[in-house]
Amino acid sequence: MPLTRQRSRVDGHFWYRSILISSIVFIGLALLLQFVGFVTPGWIVLSQPSGFTVSAGVWYIQVCNGSPQCRTASMTRVVNPFNVAGDNNVEFTNWTELQVEITLAFVSCIVSVLMTVNAFINMSQGPKSYLGWAVVAAVISAALLMIPIGRLLDIIRQWDSYIVYSTPYSLVSSCLGCVCALMSAVLNLCAMCMILYDRKMERSNSDERDDLTLNSA
Repeated sequence: MPLTRQRSRVDGHFWYRSILISSIVFIGLALLLQFVGFVTPGWIVLSQPSGFTVSAGVWYIQVCNGSPQCRTASMTRVVNPFNVAGDNNVEFTNWTELQVEITLAFVSCIVSVLMTVNAFINMSQGPKSYLGWAVVAAVISAALLMIPIGRLLDIIRQWDSYIVYSTPYSLVSSCLGCVCALMSAVLNLCAMCMILYDRKMERSNSDERDDLTLNSA
């Protein structure tokens, strides 16, 4: 009995470690992709046949007219990036709300990274609390990102204008970061299930030893 129990715990430790490493990779990639979307002006990319291009990011807008140098301005000074591009008929979402949602999503992703790394460092202690907070933070991050992504995708879906809507690379990057965050949350849930199963097996083995002790006595 002791040999079988020891072998099971070693195998469980290996898989538990592998799951946590995979979770760290996914949540780290999610943070990187969200950071790209957070700092680059590619949530909205509008261009005209003349070469005039408007790129709007979370915090600033970039306007290029084909020359090597582009002008930038804070998004707080811009009511609607479509107006800058020359189309005043396109309705636009509240950009302040988008800034708040994306910022909170980015902060939540950082929290999830820290909690997942802490879970890995304290792996031998079965840190359910770290994993639980990591799952909550990752889900919150993904959920908050889905709101602005959904709004802008709805604009793209209904797009009908003479201005060309180019690939919003920041939105795509953030969307991939959202998927990676959810993958990390799933892996952390698997790790929590492994901890619960290991503790259940420990209690079962402890009960068996107590029974054997009572019977031998």
